[in-house]
Order: sequence, then C-alpha cells, then structure tokens
Amino acid sequence: MDKCVLIKPDISFEYDIQAFRKEMLDANSSMDGTGPLYRIDNIKEWLEFNQRCENADTVPENWVTCEQLIYVREVDNKIVGMIQFRHYFNEFLEKYGGHIGYSVRPDERRKGYAKMMLADCLTYVNHMVSRMF
Repeated sequence: MDKCVLIKPDISFEYDIQAFRKEMLDANSSMDGTGPLYRIDNIKEWLEFNQRCENADTVPENWVTCEQLIYVREVDNKIVGMIQFRHYFNEFLEKYGGHIGYSVRPDERRKGYAKMMLADCLTYVNHMVSRMF
C-alpha cells in the first residue's frame, strides 16, 4: 500500500477536495469527518469554516473546536480520505458522535486506508497533547 500523510487542507487541494466531495455525494456515502462539506460546495468557504473551528473564540455555534485533516497519498497527491478530530464533546457528540470522524472516498475503500488514517491521526493527536504538557 502506498504511503499517505495527514495534511491540513488548503486551497492547493481545491480540485481534489471538490472531486472527493462529488464522489462521496454520487455514491450517497456518509461524509463523516468532513464537517459541512456535504452542503458547502465552495471549497474556499469550507476551508474558512475549518479555520474558524480550530479556535474557541471563532468556532460556530453548536460546534466544538476541532481540526480537519485530509489523507493524501504521496505517490499521486490524491486525497484518499478525510478525518476530523474534536477537542471535546458537546451533548450531541457525546450521544451520537465521538472525538474522531473519518471517511474514505469510494474508489479507495477496502485497501486499508481507514485503518492507517486513524492510526496516523491518533499519533498526530498524541503528539499535540504531549507538546501541551
């Protein structure tokens, strides 16, 4: 399996984020771990939303601070998945969600990417937490 890396999405990935979104919508797939990407078709707006979610002072109402990452295959720079981790729970997440949500695009499923992406995200979070203390 090809190596992938977690990256905070930016405008340089606009085309592939749009392709990821279209593929997920066309397949009627749940878009867990993508924030409001299912309803925001303007990638710049989605990126701005993600930035607001990273800061307690700017996080939208009814959301919690969180970080959005894309999982990019290094060999072809293709987004194979998206993952979002939340810093804490609100009532909804406590009952129906969790700290981490993630999705793999339909044409890349059953290749082990979800398992690798989750493991890499846990390493990323552990590294962040260790820097805090």
